[in-house]
Amino acid sequence: MKTVVWVEHLRTWCLAGVLLALALGPANAEDMREITWADLVPASTFEDPFEALTSDQLYRLDTIYRTRVSGPLSPRVTDEMMEWAEKFEQELNQQGIDVDELLGMLEEIAEQRRRMSFAVVEELDGANIRMPGYVLPLEFDGHKVTEFFLVPYVGACMHAPVPPPNQMVHVSVTPGVETGGLYDPVWISGIMSTEAKTSAFGFADGELDLSTSYTMDANEVTPYE
Repeated sequence: MKTVVWVEHLRTWCLAGVLLALALGPANAEDMREITWADLVPASTFEDPFEALTSDQLYRLDTIYRTRVSGPLSPRVTDEMMEWAEKFEQELNQQGIDVDELLGMLEEIAEQRRRMSFAVVEELDGANIRMPGYVLPLEFDGHKVTEFFLVPYVGACMHAPVPPPNQMVHVSVTPGVETGGLYDPVWISGIMSTEAKTSAFGFADGELDLSTSYTMDANEVTPYE
């Protein structure tokens, strides 16, 4: 009798396990969140006065800054540059832009921007994520890539500027994936982590340590279509 009862309990547990697995399977698929690169950047926590300036105003401000830093005695600062800088400062002041105030804030804003470039969206930590990007290989196993940077644009870190740390994802994939080469467009899927990581990226003439604010152990890497 006890044996029959035990068998019935075991059958009940097994059925419960099957039902739980069936219930969790579709839920996990539905919970996958497809994101873009903009979703990796948290809302700014400080006011950046330079963002309100046009490219033309920024160019004028940069000219003024360089002439002030280098000084009139520098061989890189010509009389013509000094004249342009004086003219630009008058124009900006007439537009209601306080040149002295902005230049005085430059170092502080630069540091704030640097900190923001590492900032992460905490809600993405542990989230099931799918996102597109370009492959910049780091480690190989034969012909397969086992570690790579996912970057937002072709040429990143080589022919174009290095993206901010929160605009790169360090991806590990086992047992590796075959790609078409540098900057192969792909989709990655897996659990995102907000763990910061620094990895050495090799060039023909040396190495560069690159930092990422996000990592992922990808369970799937597929061609972008």
